Amino acid sequence: MYMIMRKSEFSNHTEFDTDMSANREYATKKDVIERVKALELLNEHEKYISYVIVQKAEGIVQGE
Repeated sequence: MYMIMRKSEFSNHTEFDTDMSANREYATKKDVIERVKALELLNEHEKYISYVIVQKAEGIVQGE
Protein backbone atom coordinates (compact mmCIF):
# COMPACT_ATOMS: atom_id res chain seq x y z
CA MET A 1 0.00 0.00 0.00
CA TYR A 2 1.14 3.49 -0.83
CA MET A 3 0.14 6.89 0.55
CA ILE A 4 0.87 10.48 -0.41
CA MET A 5 2.45 12.91 2.04
CA ARG A 6 2.43 16.65 1.45
CA LYS A 7 5.78 18.32 2.09
CA SER A 8 5.53 22.01 3.07
CA GLU A 9 8.74 24.00 3.26
CA PHE A 10 8.85 27.14 5.35
CA SER A 11 11.70 29.57 5.97
CA ASN A 12 13.43 27.48 8.61
CA HIS A 13 11.67 24.09 8.70
CA THR A 14 9.84 21.42 6.71
CA GLU A 15 6.55 19.77 7.63
CA PHE A 16 5.03 16.54 6.34
CA ASP A 17 1.35 15.63 6.55
CA THR A 18 -1.21 13.65 4.60
CA ASP A 19 -2.76 15.66 1.83
CA MET A 20 -6.51 15.92 2.48
CA SER A 21 -7.35 15.47 -1.21
CA ALA A 22 -5.20 12.33 -1.30
CA ASN A 23 -5.91 10.93 2.14
CA ARG A 24 -6.30 7.33 1.05
CA GLU A 25 -4.21 4.28 0.32
CA TYR A 26 -3.25 3.23 -3.18
CA ALA A 27 -2.74 -0.43 -4.07
CA THR A 28 -0.21 0.06 -6.87
CA LYS A 29 2.73 2.34 -7.45
CA LYS A 30 1.27 3.31 -10.84
CA ASP A 31 -1.96 4.60 -9.23
CA VAL A 32 -0.15 6.69 -6.64
CA ILE A 33 2.27 8.16 -9.21
CA GLU A 34 -0.67 9.23 -11.38
CA ARG A 35 -2.31 10.91 -8.39
CA VAL A 36 0.89 12.75 -7.44
CA LYS A 37 1.23 14.04 -11.01
CA ALA A 38 -2.35 15.31 -10.88
CA LEU A 39 -1.79 17.00 -7.51
CA GLU A 40 1.39 18.66 -8.78
CA LEU A 41 -0.49 20.04 -11.81
CA LEU A 42 -3.32 21.34 -9.64
CA ASN A 43 -0.88 22.98 -7.22
CA GLU A 44 1.83 24.13 -9.63
CA HIS A 45 1.54 27.73 -8.34
CA GLU A 46 2.48 26.55 -4.83
CA LYS A 47 6.27 26.59 -4.97
CA TYR A 48 6.72 25.60 -1.30
CA ILE A 49 4.56 22.46 -1.49
CA SER A 50 5.57 19.13 -2.98
CA TYR A 51 4.45 15.52 -2.60
CA VAL A 52 6.23 12.41 -1.36
CA ILE A 53 5.13 8.83 -1.94
CA VAL A 54 5.45 6.55 1.07
CA GLN A 55 4.96 2.81 1.31
CA LYS A 56 3.26 1.28 4.34
CA ALA A 57 4.90 -1.89 5.63
CA GLU A 58 3.58 -3.66 8.73
CA GLY A 59 3.13 -0.55 10.85
CA ILE A 60 6.25 1.14 9.51
CA VAL A 61 6.10 3.94 6.95
CA GLN A 62 9.01 3.96 4.53
CA GLY A 63 9.72 6.92 2.23
CA GLU A 64 10.42 6.55 -1.47
